[in-house]
Amino acid sequence: MLAASDDQIFFSTKPKHKEAFVGEDVQFDWDYVYKEVEEVRFGVFIKPLDREVPYSIAIYIKKKNGSSLRNNLGTSIAWIRDRVVIVEDRRASFRVNRIKMKDSVTFFCQVYFGTEGLSEIDKVELTVVGEY
Repeated sequence: MLAASDDQIFFSTKPKHKEAFVGEDVQFDWDYVYKEVEEVRFGVFIKPLDREVPYSIAIYIKKKNGSSLRNNLGTSIAWIRDRVVIVEDRRASFRVNRIKMKDSVTFFCQVYFGTEGLSEIDKVELTVVGEY
């Protein structure tokens, strides 16, 4: 059993690298230990041509009250956002349907907790391989 202090989140997601075939559905399941989670974000790390450092873009945001928001504004995630769904009855699980070769990116789960808006992030790298 994992234990957390009042200001920490421990992700227990494994493996940190996934491999899947083109056309499959891939599910990302994160788990964490913390009681006062305000929201959970799922998205991708994007490295623009004009920057050395990648930045994260949320595709879904699950709020504490059970609502979820979809980020349909970012053109940099247009290639994937319509294929991502929230896995129901899980705290931090998301599925990407019908993966494509260009889906070989790093996905993240970011958990915001506490009244000060602290956050922790965990990443899983997806490698998509040729058709099966």
